[in-house]
Amino acid sequence: MKIETKNGSYYVYLPSKLYNKIVELAKDNKSIDLGLLAFLLHQILHRKFKDKNKANGSKWVSLCSCIIRQFNFKDYIASKHLDFLIEQGVLKCLPHISGIVGKTNSCKKFRIVEEYFNDENNSSKSFYEEYMFKNERIVSQYKKNITQRKAIAEYKTEHLTKWLNQSGFTMDKEKAVEYINSKYSLKGDEPKKFKRQLAIRDFESSIDVYSRCGKDDRLHTYFTTLPSDLKQFVTCNRYTLKEADIKSSQPFILSFILGVIQHEYNIEMNKYSSMSLRRFSNRLYRRFNSLINTYEEEEVGEYRLDIRSICNSITIMLQESTKPIDFTEINKFISLVQSGRVYEVVGEALFKQGSISFKNNKYIVRLFDKDSNSRKWFEFETLRKCAKKATINALYGSPGNTSVDAIVQFKLLFPEIAKYLKAMKSNDKADLPILLQRIESKCILDHCSKKIAKKHPKMLIITRHDSLVAIECDFELMKQEFQSLLSEYFKIEVDLGEETWH
Repeated sequence: MKIETKNGSYYVYLPSKLYNKIVELAKDNKSIDLGLLAFLLHQILHRKFKDKNKANGSKWVSLCSCIIRQFNFKDYIASKHLDFLIEQGVLKCLPHISGIVGKTNSCKKFRIVEEYFNDENNSSKSFYEEYMFKNERIVSQYKKNITQRKAIAEYKTEHLTKWLNQSGFTMDKEKAVEYINSKYSLKGDEPKKFKRQLAIRDFESSIDVYSRCGKDDRLHTYFTTLPSDLKQFVTCNRYTLKEADIKSSQPFILSFILGVIQHEYNIEMNKYSSMSLRRFSNRLYRRFNSLINTYEEEEVGEYRLDIRSICNSITIMLQESTKPIDFTEINKFISLVQSGRVYEVVGEALFKQGSISFKNNKYIVRLFDKDSNSRKWFEFETLRKCAKKATINALYGSPGNTSVDAIVQFKLLFPEIAKYLKAMKSNDKADLPILLQRIESKCILDHCSKKIAKKHPKMLIITRHDSLVAIECDFELMKQEFQSLLSEYFKIEVDLGEETWH
């Protein structure tokens, strides 16, 4: 769908089956605008596929009422169009949650019924439709929101966003299309295929769209949502790109936090021989607070990271021990993470125990899936990738989850680590992953990349959350600087992986 307004063009893409359905529904229905239906579905699709790590995209997509209201025009109400799609069986919905004890406030969540991702033609042809959306008011409001979000990102991270505003990036779309038609041709591959078709079609229009106003403080760009297997088709000014990333980045940052706790505990005990809740909690708070950025918008956003509660919970957990804390297991875990072997060790242990199995040439593990709110089987090409999924699930999952065997076995493998994870997620299970991501953001965006950009202003640098990317001829210099700055930041040698985009 291409929208022509005074503000430029706007494209909307929908699976053919979905597009044909809404054309049929809107026909002769004077209270329903076809363009608004298409636009709202397009917004849901983009949010569905924004996480590159989810193969089939997120099952549920949040749309807050304040966002939905922005797309009202004349007598057409966006919320009523969504209700209409629900009534007609195109969408399903989870209600808004507010003020219920034991529940976190959340916006309405929507998902497009799976059958509309099925390729009607069952062929190698593209199974999406382009629709020209001409509502000037809605496009103007949408572009205004994008501009505001970009302005915040540019203010915070101009040394990175400047490269996204130049026209040197290109994608070999012909080869990319050939690749996805060959790779994702089996029944059930339709969401994966559409996700990549959308990424290919969005290339030119989305390179210069970015934001840094989420609760994770990350810089979100086209490249952070680009499926990894499409990187091979992207170049900049005909130069191949190459990426350096922190190996096992989330476990690595967790190991750093554990090291901070151990360091502060030793200082506390050596100085006072006992632990005061207020004194030690304040000590941790100062350290953790220094590792993240704090912004005024945190206070009014939908999520505010409560570092104070995290520090109190850790302190109370440590106080419960009648003996001096033994950090032997903690140090073993830190050593495994920093050596890059943590996923191998977890994989071998879970495979031996039976939580991970090998069937049909795939490693499979059953884990809790947040989107479906149920346990499901995940399959992987390698044991390491399978173990990585289980480890991240253990780090991010609910501390009280005892129904997933792989997570139970992870806790048995690292019982002391499990205690710290439980304490840091006791107030809200989202606290720990958000803390890890915000430490990562400050380090990568505001320390490493900024210093490299200042020292080498002509060196192209883009980020993919835990990594930096440069053109291949600049890569070794960039990697050397990156590694040095990371080691300086974390006070330990940081192991980097690398990948060439071809």
